Amino acid sequence: LGAAVVLCAVGAAAWCGLSIATNSMFWMVAIGIGWLIAWGTVKAAGRGGLVVQSLIALFTVLSVLLGQMLFAAHQFNEFAQQKGQTVDWVGFTAATPGILVAMGSDTLFSLGGGLLGAFYAAKLASKPKFDVEVERA
Repeated sequence: LGAAVVLCAVGAAAWCGLSIATNSMFWMVAIGIGWLIAWGTVKAAGRGGLVVQSLIALFTVLSVLLGQMLFAAHQFNEFAQQKGQTVDWVGFTAATPGILVAMGSDTLFSLGGGLLGAFYAAKLASKPKFDVEVERA
């Protein structure tokens, strides 16, 4: 759980940073975040099957959506500074669900990328399959 939480924060920072730098969103970044969370969580917990896969998938989606909210916070803060105002961050945080809904297609794009990343991450964390064949003489 600890590894997934830390890597979720790292992934959110990466999503936000790349969004700020390029003013674009990329699904490959979401897939990369999923891979990072899967890799770190599997290293920490092992390939635990459904529980670990669910944890990894959840934190991948949360990471991308958190990164999208951080990007929105950055844009909101820049707009407020241009107007000579400050941001009420407590109010902004409380309004997070409404902000995500208001962002519409950007949120859907991020969510789609997060779900795709979660899918690949869950595949990486699945239990290994061993096939044993016995030949008879």
